[in-house]
Amino acid sequence: MEPIPQTPYSYGPFTTGALPRLSERAQLQTILRSNGRSAAPAALTDYRLQVAPTTERVAEYDEEIAQLQSILNRMVANREVLQYHADACSSVSAPIRRLPDDLLLQIFRVGLWSQLQFPTQEKEWSNIVSREQMLDHWRLRRALIAPLYVHIRRLAQVCASWRDLVLGSPILWSAIELDFDYLGPAPESRDIERVVQLTTSALERSADAPLQIYVRSRDFGYYTDGSVLDLLSRHSNRWKIVKIWAGPHPHHFKNFKCLAPAMGNLPLLETLHISGLPTDCDFFEVAPRLTELTLEDPIPVHAKLPWGQLQAISYTRLYPEDLPTVISQLSYCPQITRLAFYMLHIPDIQDWPIIPAFVSNVDTFVVKFTVVAGDAQETVIIDAFLESITLRRCKTLHLETECKGKDSYPLPWPPSAFLALSSRSAFHDTLLTLEILNLEISATQLLECLSGLPRLEALLVSDPNHWPNSHTADVFLVNDVLLRGLTSTPDSGLLLVPRLHSFDCRTYMQFEDNSYLNFIASRVGPGRNADGPFQSSILYYRGFSVKPLLAERLSEFVLRKQLESHFECDYSGSILEPK
Repeated sequence: MEPIPQTPYSYGPFTTGALPRLSERAQLQTILRSNGRSAAPAALTDYRLQVAPTTERVAEYDEEIAQLQSILNRMVANREVLQYHADACSSVSAPIRRLPDDLLLQIFRVGLWSQLQFPTQEKEWSNIVSREQMLDHWRLRRALIAPLYVHIRRLAQVCASWRDLVLGSPILWSAIELDFDYLGPAPESRDIERVVQLTTSALERSADAPLQIYVRSRDFGYYTDGSVLDLLSRHSNRWKIVKIWAGPHPHHFKNFKCLAPAMGNLPLLETLHISGLPTDCDFFEVAPRLTELTLEDPIPVHAKLPWGQLQAISYTRLYPEDLPTVISQLSYCPQITRLAFYMLHIPDIQDWPIIPAFVSNVDTFVVKFTVVAGDAQETVIIDAFLESITLRRCKTLHLETECKGKDSYPLPWPPSAFLALSSRSAFHDTLLTLEILNLEISATQLLECLSGLPRLEALLVSDPNHWPNSHTADVFLVNDVLLRGLTSTPDSGLLLVPRLHSFDCRTYMQFEDNSYLNFIASRVGPGRNADGPFQSSILYYRGFSVKPLLAERLSEFVLRKQLESHFECDYSGSILEPK
């Protein structure tokens, strides 16, 4: 680095000279307030004589200030040069510059797609008071896939090597997400043309890479002439993951026929997530690699899909009247290993239909009940559902209530129905993981269920995150009773769930620290956990936290490599009243 020429930053001492005394300035202010009438003629003459020399001194100050400002400006400029040079020297030796391109590319992929968080629920536009506001808020800021290309361009502008890597890596351009709802209720033709241009560019840059396609529109047929779907269909031989959300009613997807070129040309398709699928649509009937399917409301009655090869099926936004259709469809799926019901709405009791008996060999079964304020919340509802199913080979069972609105509350736990399900499904031989979230179940009821699950290895439970004000402390599942019931002591005899290797909870921390510590100590003793450290996490609701002493005691087990522990705040829970 060349030495910087020395710059003189001083022009010698600056003499301020005599300044008016405070008493003189006060006397002058008094004269000014009296409009000069209180001053003697001699004093007025003296003030007139002071004008010229004082003005000269002001000019000297101005000149000195200008010189100092010039010096300061040069110092700031030189400082910026030095700082830029220091940053460049640090950057050239940064570890990220030594990463191989393939690893750097993986980092880019994670960073890019974490920027896109399109919602999965139908958006409300009632708060948009005018089209102009809507355009400013949505189209100009986050319209469609534009955010992705903004982030890609930023990466490409870092340096020449990054630009070459970004532009020459088809994998970065292989995920195409189009959310037409960001354009608002009535997009203009130029907006649609822009979408087509961006999609065309992404398809060209993705070369031969397998594609991930995401299309969302509440009324795709109203928005466009199908040009975007037609464009995507011409590349259906590269589709690997496809998600299409077309609104809650079948007639919304008027241009579904634009997918016709894809029929019989889906050699790579593995995952399909679709809503509004017309009953007579057979575009996805031939897809040799399709193993994962998600159907959203409305559920097609006679969907033409390769049911016989599917291994994982999810249904989203289910209603009781859909269950007979769903059970009929599942009878054609001999290879299914994972089944999930998301947003299974709970209606009034009189609307709950008779559910056909359902016997399945799935490994994983997930049910997420959705309770809306005002819906019936009786045990008979979940009883009827559990009594209709038999899971002969189930290894993982997940039961959860999702509360919509502040006046909706978790469903009560059906102890008899679950014990009957456990018995006829032989859970004592098969069940390895049990997850019970946001259900109104007591510690005693859960311990009774666990007594018949000797092979259980993982348990996830939670305190309900909503409940009526009339409820008492009984709603807390994660309490001393539960922890003591899971603790092995010399006098306790046979240990409950002896193979338990993982315990996770979402909690209001309504238990004593010693109860939790004793539970952990009993699970990390000699001869236990041959497969590795015992795993336990606490997700505490808002307003609570893990006490420092408890964290310190748990860290001792972690240091001895007997425990893997994790604490984190879970913001889903309601804040407790002081009582």
